Amino acid sequence: ETSNEEWQRVLDINLTGVFNGCRQAVRAMLETGGGSIVNTASALSLSADPYLSAYTASKHGVLGLTRAIGVDPTYAQAGIRCNCICPGDMATPMILQYWDSTPDPAASKAEMESHYPARRIGNPAEVANAVVFLVSDRSSYFNASHLIVDGGLLAQVY
Repeated sequence: ETSNEEWQRVLDINLTGVFNGCRQAVRAMLETGGGSIVNTASALSLSADPYLSAYTASKHGVLGLTRAIGVDPTYAQAGIRCNCICPGDMATPMILQYWDSTPDPAASKAEMESHYPARRIGNPAEVANAVVFLVSDRSSYFNASHLIVDGGLLAQVY
């Protein structure tokens, strides 16, 4: 069960924070002639985890907000694009700390990696490469879209 306080905390961080950042970015971009916003959603923006309901809902919200900004004709005609990345598990300090906190860190790591086709999770540089692409001119026709950076996790049937 998720308490109201936990629900609100997660939404404030993951969704309201993105909303506030986008609002400021759009204002600045309208004044300067456009730009590219890249939000961080999650693989859970496109799926669900019954044990992480607040997180799942917040990341679905980030995807919806990204699309709403991207399809706004005023913004699009001003040269503003808005996309998001949807990363799977990444070898961030938080994940590494989680593994180290378990009774068997190697087993915890192996269990998480077993869900991925390549039997590894990604690293932050791989996500950064996707962001670099989305802010570049090479993605000039990407708008209101999401880019999945999950090593094939969501493409699996099981």
